Amino acid sequence: MYCDLREVFWWNDMKRDVANFVAKCPNCQQIKVEHQKPGGVTLEINIPTWEWEVINMDFITGLPRTRRQHDSIWKGLGTQVHLSTTFNPQTDGQAEHTIHILEDFFRACMIDFKGSWDDHLPLIEFSYNNIYHSIVQIALYEALYEHRCRSPVGWFEVGEATLIGPYSIHEAMEKVQLIRDRLKIAQSHQKSYADVRRIDLEFEIDDWVFLESVTYEGVMRFGKKGKLSPRYVGPYRILKRVGNVAYELELPAELVAVHPVFHIFLLKKCVGDPTFIVAMKIVSLMKRC
Repeated sequence: MYCDLREVFWWNDMKRDVANFVAKCPNCQQIKVEHQKPGGVTLEINIPTWEWEVINMDFITGLPRTRRQHDSIWKGLGTQVHLSTTFNPQTDGQAEHTIHILEDFFRACMIDFKGSWDDHLPLIEFSYNNIYHSIVQIALYEALYEHRCRSPVGWFEVGEATLIGPYSIHEAMEKVQLIRDRLKIAQSHQKSYADVRRIDLEFEIDDWVFLESVTYEGVMRFGKKGKLSPRYVGPYRILKRVGNVAYELELPAELVAVHPVFHIFLLKKCVGDPTFIVAMKIVSLMKRC
């Protein structure tokens, strides 16, 4: 636009004025791809101080039904539940990585042994807990019970004294501290790699922001997603800040089923008049037969 205008017009700060005008265009803000780095630096998870202090839970969905027609198992546990933000699997990256590994184990067992996938759960659990984990530099079984697990691959000689002998609290504390130190080092390395691709971005309460509307792994977030649908919906007003990198939005009635807390990387600041609300509707080209 600037190149076209400067051929016939000129005024002081013309380029800046044109840039500001384009930046405030509501349609441009909804349809243009965001080229800057996503907001929100990586936050390190608090490392537990003792074994079983924190239990991480995630649901593996889409598995075939078992012989008893169960697709998931629910248990009532007296725990505090801390839910992650909407559409942000990175919040629980550790669990997501574990699930990725376990799904590969399931595939291998289904190929080699056939049958229902739940028949192989004990074998998969044993295999995962008995393999070497590079972060803690030890197998999980050995980290928890202080001795290696007997297996057909390596039948280690473990006497009764080793299995049930005295195990001091001091030794247990040293082991836990060593594992915590290794986890801290791994977190620091991973954070340094991730933050290279992110920027430290913040919003204020009562700011107006657009909300990203693209799909994640085939799941439609906000209605149907067509090829020419807007990339962002809104804008919506920020009600409050949740933690360091998440915000609660004032969503319309159409999104009543959506949890209103979103990670900052899904948000884009609204420039210009925030009262220009684009109704949520399907914008796509339908091929007619």
